[in-house]
Amino acid sequence: FVVSRDLVFEGEYDDKSVHLPGPSGAMSSLLPALDAFLGVANSNETLKTLLENFSDSMPAPHRDFLRRLPAQNVRQTVVRLRPHFAEAEGLAAQFDRCVDLVLDFRWRHLTMVRKYVVEPSGDNDAAGTGGTPALEYLHEHIADTEAAKLPDFRSVPAPTVEKKERPEEEEEEPPESQRPPLHQEKEDALSEVWRLGEAGFLPRGLPRQAPPRFHFLEDLARTIPFACAARGAAFRAAVHTRASEFRDAKQVVSSLRVSELERVRVLLAFVAAAYARCDAASPEYTTATEKSRIAGDAALPDALKTLLDAVSSRLDRSKRLTLSDLVLCNFFQKQSPFKGARSPVAEDPLPPKKPPPSHQQRSHSTGSGGCPMFAHHHHKADEPSSHKETSKKNQMLCRFLAVPEEDALWSLFYNVEQKSGAIVAAIRKGSRARLDCAEIVDALRDLRTALQAAALSHDTDFERHPSRGDKVTMRRLRPFLLPAGSSNTDLASLLYTGDSLILPTLWKFLGIGKTKQTHLQRARDAVATQRAAPRPHRRFLEDLRPIRPAVLHVCHFGDSNTAADGDSTAESSSPTTSRLPVHNLARLEGAYNGCVDELLRFCSRRSQLVCRYLPNFASDFRDHEFEHDRKAIQAARLNLLLDRRLHRR
Repeated sequence: FVVSRDLVFEGEYDDKSVHLPGPSGAMSSLLPALDAFLGVANSNETLKTLLENFSDSMPAPHRDFLRRLPAQNVRQTVVRLRPHFAEAEGLAAQFDRCVDLVLDFRWRHLTMVRKYVVEPSGDNDAAGTGGTPALEYLHEHIADTEAAKLPDFRSVPAPTVEKKERPEEEEEEPPESQRPPLHQEKEDALSEVWRLGEAGFLPRGLPRQAPPRFHFLEDLARTIPFACAARGAAFRAAVHTRASEFRDAKQVVSSLRVSELERVRVLLAFVAAAYARCDAASPEYTTATEKSRIAGDAALPDALKTLLDAVSSRLDRSKRLTLSDLVLCNFFQKQSPFKGARSPVAEDPLPPKKPPPSHQQRSHSTGSGGCPMFAHHHHKADEPSSHKETSKKNQMLCRFLAVPEEDALWSLFYNVEQKSGAIVAAIRKGSRARLDCAEIVDALRDLRTALQAAALSHDTDFERHPSRGDKVTMRRLRPFLLPAGSSNTDLASLLYTGDSLILPTLWKFLGIGKTKQTHLQRARDAVATQRAAPRPHRRFLEDLRPIRPAVLHVCHFGDSNTAADGDSTAESSSPTTSRLPVHNLARLEGAYNGCVDELLRFCSRRSQLVCRYLPNFASDFRDHEFEHDRKAIQAARLNLLLDRRLHRR
């Protein structure tokens, strides 16, 4: 009833067929009016023609209104005023805020189209009710709306100055805070691998293989995908036969460098998780009767437990499987292939079996049935050239399932972590900012850009429509990721926070209120309190200064420049005499609220990720968990201009 079709009306149109589009949101005059007012242009001529055709379905007064809109839109007015009036910066900030609201609407619209059009059809090229390609044209709208935003019109340091400051920023020692005693030598070694800089929360200089005494761990890790999937007892037997090697390796832990310890830690974490939970992952325990025999995680052998305890203690980290094991230290860039039988990575991994192009571009997998850890046993000499290109990308060292869907999931997390360098740089810039409006706005704009890039990293991996394979992959991964007895909420919290410091850091820096009695808040707190993150990263979070108090201080009492321009008797002046000018207030409000909006967009992408891999739990998660986060983020938005007007009254 609502699709586009060709119809013949007897006695009308010379009895020729007429193409009538189905009902579409583009037939409403609301968004075309906003686009015309804000100067949002159509870069696609075909889309522009379609929208003009849709306007024929509007009421005639609406069409007349759209045609009477002035050609000189408000965007052109703001662009013309900015070079000549400082107050126009406040106007520009409010203009960008209006464009952001249109963008938010279009992103929400895109989510609805995915849910009700693309997912049911199972086709990314599915047409909407108006007959147009649903995703293609909606992405065009979003890109055109993004292009309407005004470029930064501010004085920034020259690029050469930034390059000189960056090394100093990376070498800067964090302030002292309360923490357990730790030898300075160990602290320096940890900082060398986990020092925050351009790489963000990613490690530096990890070797691609373990030290020689730990090569037996690589052998065990290679067997995880097939030993646990085929028969869980086989993997445990393999671990027991290596008991003496575990004990020998324990003797050299104290002599290893931190970078070597991190590589060993990944292997140990995978082996320990597989040993403890391989029963639940084995097909022989598929019936309810067999599953009832699994009382919980199997106790680790003393040799394995002792070695894991020693390595975790030296790294000052939790013994459980964490994001550092799954993602941060489990990926490497294959610049040049390893040679030698002991290499944990194949020189040329098994090529995929003709995956669809979109999936091949999205995933960094090495094959549907092979694992990089043991792919050299299945090497093929005649490898397609397209796969040789992908071999230079990021690859995983250890996997539980050795399927492309597992690679795609952890690659998504890794791609987001790669954007953390810009997030950390912007946060450090904001922490160093004095009570100066320009410096604070500068830092917040940088943070907003970095957050936008992190949110868009999710969209790249969402190009493939959800399938039953995602649900099955998570069902198979779940026993390895969480202890026995964990709930859907625990798994959803792991997928949402990613066990990463990105969300806890943003939450604290922007001053977002804590959500009480929610698993998501407890998951954010646990990243630091349960030592899931590396120690230098936990110190960074502990020492972080929120920027929200500085924003409010500058709003109410003015910045250093305002005070300097005011009365010389600063002590005797009232707060109103040094208040921030309205145009700077608008810039400050727009910059801060822009970061809050981008954080909400980032969290919305994580919510979609949870719903994608846990579809049966999606409704409960949105209503009882994510809704609290959404309200907390929205409540953090500032209304500085409105508050100023109310106080004046």
